[in-house]
Amino acid sequence: MTLARTARLNLPTTAGPPEALTEIRVGVSDRPGVLAEIATLATATSTNIYDLEIAHSAEGAQGVLILLVDAAAAAGFVDAIVGRGYRCSARDLT
Repeated sequence: MTLARTARLNLPTTAGPPEALTEIRVGVSDRPGVLAEIATLATATSTNIYDLEIAHSAEGAQGVLILLVDAAAAAGFVDAIVGRGYRCSARDLT
């Protein structure tokens, strides 16, 4: 995973420097509409998703969405995600 994160950080992007970004991880079930729900919350909180990765679990119908967003918008986005009943974590890329 560390290699993948390093590779993502080295991709050309309009997102700005890593210190201006936050990585948010959201535990999700494998069901239709989950990605749309999270994207709708991003829209509602004016959060731009610069990068998105889905890490599927080999043990069942669970996974983790890994989102790269602007650090300034991250707190409101996380609050909205948690408010919808999802478990998530956030960390700045500094």
